[in-house]
Amino acid sequence: MKVDVDLLLGKQATSVLRTAPFRSAKRTREVVRDLPKHLIHYSFPEHQLQLRCNAEEQVQVAFLASPSSTLTIVCGIELQLSMSRAQLSSALGQASASGPRVVDEILGEYGEWDVFALPNCRVHVEYHLDSDSVRRLTFSHEVVQKQ
Repeated sequence: MKVDVDLLLGKQATSVLRTAPFRSAKRTREVVRDLPKHLIHYSFPEHQLQLRCNAEEQVQVAFLASPSSTLTIVCGIELQLSMSRAQLSSALGQASASGPRVVDEILGEYGEWDVFALPNCRVHVEYHLDSDSVRRLTFSHEVVQKQ
């Protein structure tokens, strides 16, 4: 599967789901109503891809988890989960934020992470606990404050 993040974020899910590669991909839809604002999740389990939408079904966040062979394009840059931390930094530039491994009593352990602020979106990269390989990529719109 090949996914262009720039063509997802901010778009209506109904429009996205009518386009290749989504129209033929097996998916599930879940509405989360126990939050102040309802969320709608589309999951594509064969591709380890999830889309989170607001109540109006506008795509807000895209998640890509390992292992996945999905080729992701963001701002014209091709990314794969098989890339190392060094390869991602080379492709995306210097991280705007980074953090250490996290141990949480309830959620468990998470690897180190980087955030890359790109012109059209924010890319959050979570690495595996025991290596610098990518565990998950999260794509979201930057919040732009009007002055």
